[in-house]
Amino acid sequence: MYGYGYSYGYPSSYSAAGALLMGIIITTIILSIIGIVCVILTAIGLWKTFEKLGLPGWEGLLLGHNLVCLFEKADIPKQYVFFYYIPYVGWLGANIYMGIQLMKKFGKGAGMGVVLGLFPPIGFMITGFSKNYVYQGAKVEAQAETKAETTNTETNK
Repeated sequence: MYGYGYSYGYPSSYSAAGALLMGIIITTIILSIIGIVCVILTAIGLWKTFEKLGLPGWEGLLLGHNLVCLFEKADIPKQYVFFYYIPYVGWLGANIYMGIQLMKKFGKGAGMGVVLGLFPPIGFMITGFSKNYVYQGAKVEAQAETKAETTNTETNK
C-alpha cells in the first residue's frame, strides 16, 4: 500500500530543482538586459564625447581604436593601452587613470575622472551631453602653469 505506485507525482526535489533553474534563467535575462543597456549608453556617450574631442563620433565605437584616441587626447602614451590586457587591476587602473587625465583636459577634477573610469556609461553620458564639459586640451595645462607661476612670484615677493 505504501509506496507501491499509487501516486505518479514527482518527488519534491524535482520541483525545487525546477525553481532553482527558473531563478537562474530569470537572473541571467535581467543581467543581460542591464548589460545591453549599459553597452548602448556607453556607445551613445562615447559618440557624443568623441564629437566634443573634435573626432568623428563613429570612431568611439571601434573597440581598441577608441582607447588609443582617448589616450592621445588625454596626453597618455599609446603604449598604456596594453595595461588593459592585465585582468582586473589593469582594467580598473587604466580606466581610472585615463578618466582622470581626460577630465583634466575638460577642466574638471579627479572625482569626475574616477566616475568616468569606474562607471563609463554614466561618465561618458555626462561628458558627452553636458554643456559644462568643453574640451580645452593644452589650454588647461597652460592655465595651470600660468597660475603656478603667479603663485610662485607672489610668494617670492
